[in-house]
Amino acid sequence: MKRTDGLGDGGNPGNHYKIPARTGNGLSCYMEYQTGSSNAVTALQRAIVSCYPGTYAANRINATGGADGVYGTGTVDAVRWLQANRLNVSADGDYGPATREQMQWPLYTAGGTYIACLNPPF
Repeated sequence: MKRTDGLGDGGNPGNHYKIPARTGNGLSCYMEYQTGSSNAVTALQRAIVSCYPGTYAANRINATGGADGVYGTGTVDAVRWLQANRLNVSADGDYGPATREQMQWPLYTAGGTYIACLNPPF
């Protein structure tokens, strides 16, 4: 779930993105309504709230339980809105590699301090 950008120096392992991942297929995980591990869904929900504040998507996550780890109707609606309005990918409400590649993700220091939202090179 945590991936480093490798930009650290002096023993610092680099900054970290918290991106949904699945054992066996890494970052190429796929989630849809009522699927996905709680940790993976929470990472997606937190990214939407953190990186797309004030949008319908972030508001929908917040109004339907917040980052609760459940890929319910609120998360489907939020992902579908992002896909159609920000990501330019098929707006089906499902999370997969095309959505991941276009999304902004929160970047943290190795110590866990938030830096910014970026689209990582992986």
